[in-house]
Amino acid sequence: LELAVLAFLIANLIALPLGAIAAFRHRKAADVIISALATILGAIPNFWLATLFVLLFSLTWPILPAGGYTPFFENPTRNIVQMILPSLSLGLVSSSLLLRIMRTTMLEVLNSAYIRTAHAKGAPESVVLRRHALRNALIPFFTVGAVEFGFLFGGVVVIEDIFRLPGIGSLVLVGIINRDYPVLLGASLVITVVVLSANMIVDTIAMMLDPRHTRGGA
Repeated sequence: LELAVLAFLIANLIALPLGAIAAFRHRKAADVIISALATILGAIPNFWLATLFVLLFSLTWPILPAGGYTPFFENPTRNIVQMILPSLSLGLVSSSLLLRIMRTTMLEVLNSAYIRTAHAKGAPESVVLRRHALRNALIPFFTVGAVEFGFLFGGVVVIEDIFRLPGIGSLVLVGIINRDYPVLLGASLVITVVVLSANMIVDTIAMMLDPRHTRGGA
């Protein structure tokens, strides 16, 4: 669960600003570069990227550990260092879809009538982008993000095995190898509860962001 959460945070930290910049700089150099980056990241398998990271940053340049796990409350610094490579392996690949969604929704919002009205009234560009465009673009972005969080658990199984991390993914893998059906059912139940809880939280945030559901909305 820790790996999936960290990877999801990394994916959002990449997708949110880059997607907004690509939409704001539509059909310009920044948009072309960011769109190409999203396409490349989406075409890379996360297990291949994880293997490449181990080869580069653990074997060629021994900067980060190639595996192992230390509980966060036992040694927070070591835990964070050990989670960098697996989190990046999942987060970078996952960010490609979220980046494209953010770019598309931001473009739709920027071309909407109320944005043109805000510009016509003389509102500053920063206010229009922050209070009107970004807020409304985040609603579909978070909705897709909740679905992507569920898909992250599929990549966790392989990544945890590569980096020798204990977790729900390795538990599922051991259950499959040993044909331990109670373990698989229990792991599936935990994954289902986590994904449903994430969707509920995201739906609540989206409702709070939607001006139609806030006080004073139309």
